[in-house]
Amino acid sequence: MSALAWSLAIAAGLTLSASLWWFWLSFRAALGADLSAGDEGDAAMRSAASLRRRELEGERDALVRSLRDLELDYETGKLSESDFESLRESLRGRARQVLRALDEDLAPYRQRIEELLQAKGNDASSS
Repeated sequence: MSALAWSLAIAAGLTLSASLWWFWLSFRAALGADLSAGDEGDAAMRSAASLRRRELEGERDALVRSLRDLELDYETGKLSESDFESLRESLRGRARQVLRALDEDLAPYRQRIEELLQAKGNDASSS
């Protein structure tokens, strides 16, 4: 099997796996939110979010490895420039999506930190 075929298979496999995983996590989170009450529901949601984050981090790492392998294949002449550019853009596009998703997962924490810092600033100024 050629390097191009392997690279395409890896990219397709990663995309399919991530899509199925996100669907499954969304489905589980929706059921957990409807079926659980109180702290158990919150714990289930946090657990699903943590699991989703670990999966995204794993996919990010796999994409970085794939990009490195792709560059090595290109440098050793196993890929044409057009194939390299096409595959690289595909992998980089997916990597951007994963990085955005990882960043979005941190938004509630950032908001909470800002609230705590504001409260601390208000406490310090009133003293």
